[in-house]
Amino acid sequence: DGAEAAHRRFVAAYDRCLLDSTRAYPGVDELLARLDGIPLGVITNKSQRHTDAILAGLGWQGRFAVVLGGDALPAQKPDPLPLRHFLRLAGCTPAGAAMVGDGVVDVQAGRAARMTTVAVTYGNTARETLAAERPDFLLDRVPDLADLIIL
Repeated sequence: DGAEAAHRRFVAAYDRCLLDSTRAYPGVDELLARLDGIPLGVITNKSQRHTDAILAGLGWQGRFAVVLGGDALPAQKPDPLPLRHFLRLAGCTPAGAAMVGDGVVDVQAGRAARMTTVAVTYGNTARETLAAERPDFLLDRVPDLADLIIL
């Protein structure tokens, strides 16, 4: 099938250049240090294999209580299943947690899981697109996120 062959070629190319230009947003390392002791998770629709490689490349292994790639469970964001799985593993309630993300599916998944939704505009999605999803918070800078979480 042509689609499967194209997907295989894409994955092979992605494997070769996965970390060529992948960098943390400025200020995220400092944010993670400030959040030490708070159960954090990475929930992405990227494959588990690629997610683990990216976290290793950034030096973030062991920083997160839960790391879920898109192929780790039977459903991906915007389905709330991965977020509910994180909550269960981290021992959190939806009321005591927030979904922070830079995409529409992040806001949709967080809302479906009944979590506070925080959309950050320094990712790949236009601010107007994120605002249209009506997240609880719409933040433009990493320090704003730290100030919101550490009250």
